[in-house]
Amino acid sequence: MTIKMTHSLRGLEWLVEELDTSLGLAREALLAYRTDSDDPSQLSFAHGYLHQVKGSLTMAQCYGGVLLAQEMEAALNILLEASPGNVLETCAVLEQSMVALPAYIRDLLSGRDDTLAQLIQQINELRAIRSAPLISSCALFMPSMVMFDPRAEAVSASLQSLARVDKETLGKLQKVYQYALLAYLKQREAEKNQQKIAAVLQRLQSTFKNSPLEILWRVAVFFLALYWLKILHKVPQPAICSGSSIKPCDS
Repeated sequence: MTIKMTHSLRGLEWLVEELDTSLGLAREALLAYRTDSDDPSQLSFAHGYLHQVKGSLTMAQCYGGVLLAQEMEAALNILLEASPGNVLETCAVLEQSMVALPAYIRDLLSGRDDTLAQLIQQINELRAIRSAPLISSCALFMPSMVMFDPRAEAVSASLQSLARVDKETLGKLQKVYQYALLAYLKQREAEKNQQKIAAVLQRLQSTFKNSPLEILWRVAVFFLALYWLKILHKVPQPAICSGSSIKPCDS
């Protein structure tokens, strides 16, 4: 089932105020660095504020928030280590995360569950900055179907026989697919990234030929072909690609 924390944040309204203050100071330091990148001390200040935020969230046992704060720290370390990359993009993603975190805590205080899947897009934005493997929603939703359909056990056994498939190759394909999809959602070189996504799905269909997973990749290739041919043009692109529910098109 979906990973979910059900603890209560009642009585921790002070946490939002503390986050607003600490993250506000972190944003100011980040802005000062973006204005004058020759002054790395501002990054140290921002890192200190983020570390304070992570500590407060850990004490409150808000694990989704802790994970997001950790990813923000890791992205900030890229700047601290003077690693080559797009400084402006890194700062922009960090600033977006600093705004999103307090809003997320407010949602929890209003009764929303602390579900990691709610943060997956923001976390992946941060992980993409440092070329880290993106988190898949599959890792957060892994239901056992055996109790509903005994045939699922037989399928599971047959999947174990696929262990001979080169895991390193699958890992590379996963990385190419995830980054291409993320770029496509941002409308960066859309046509080029469409080709990358299609190539990965076709490669997976070939890799799992004559296995239970072959039909999955065949359907995926067909679906994307229909989508890109504008057959599903009435459905907004993000609704399909991000896994949101799709409403029927008006006739």
